[in-house]
Amino acid sequence: AGAVRALCDRGASLLAAGVDRVEGSFGVGDVVELRGPDGVLIGRGMSCCEAVVARAWAGGEKPAGVHNHDALVHRDHLVLVSNTGVLASNTGGEG
Repeated sequence: AGAVRALCDRGASLLAAGVDRVEGSFGVGDVVELRGPDGVLIGRGMSCCEAVVARAWAGGEKPAGVHNHDALVHRDHLVLVSNTGVLASNTGGEG
C-alpha cells in the first residue's frame, strides 16, 4: 500500500522495496502492469530490468551495480490509471 501511495500521491518511481510479487516474463523496456495489493490496476510502465532480475531484487537480492534508489519502473516511463479510468502521464514535470 505504501508503494501505491508513493506512485499515486507523490509521483514517485517504483522501487524494488515496494514490490510484493513479480509475475510473468518480461525484458528491459517491456511495458508491465503495476497492481496494488488488492490486484487493482494502478498503471503501466517500462521495466528497467528483466523479470528474473526484478523477482530477485524484490526478494531482497540486489543486482550488481544497482543502488537502493534505482527503480524497477522510473516515473518518467510510467502512466497511472485514475479512479475515473482516464490515463494520466506521470512525468514529474509541468504541462
